[in-house]
This record gives sequence, structure tokens and C-alpha cells, in this order.
Amino acid sequence: MPGEPVFLDTNMWVYLFTDPRSAEDRRKQNIVQEALSNHSNIVVSTQVLNEASNVWLKKYGLDIDQVKSYLKTIQKSAEVHLIERAADLPGPGSLRALQAFLP
Repeated sequence: MPGEPVFLDTNMWVYLFTDPRSAEDRRKQNIVQEALSNHSNIVVSTQVLNEASNVWLKKYGLDIDQVKSYLKTIQKSAEVHLIERAADLPGPGSLRALQAFLP
């Protein structure tokens, strides 16, 4: 349902903002783009923001200004919850973790 919260985990944001290295990465990136287009209630936790920052800085070697730009974009696209509040969101049936779609 479009109004239900949709939680995007760290990997989802990393796929969205990095260049795909394979057809499989492109497929995953498309899933995230579709979720953002079709759902107005995107949720992310502060933990996800921290994890994504570390991946971009350490694994992808991005500079801090680029990472800050990504974080600002995420904050404009999603409702940011402290980890405690994100864990309190309703469970299966109302909070949909899209990670399940990414084997």
C-alpha cells in the first residue's frame, strides 16, 4: 500500500547512489528507484545513514563532501528515525523491508 512506511536499509541506499558494477547491481538500483517513485512514506534510521556513510567512504573511497551530499538527499527523500524509533515501527504487514527483494 502506498501509505505504509517502507524502510530502505543501508544496501538499498548504497545501490541507489553508486555506479552499478554489474547487471545485477543495475536491477537492484532499479528496485530502489521504483520504491522511491511509488511510495511517499520512506523511512530510514540513523544507523542506516551511519552505515552508508562508512561504505561510501571506506569501500568506494568517496570524499566527505560527496557523502554529505548523498546524506542530504536521503534526508529530503525519507523520514529519518532514531534507531529506537525505527525499531518501534509496526512489524510485518505494515512496515515493509524491501531488502527481502534483494537476494
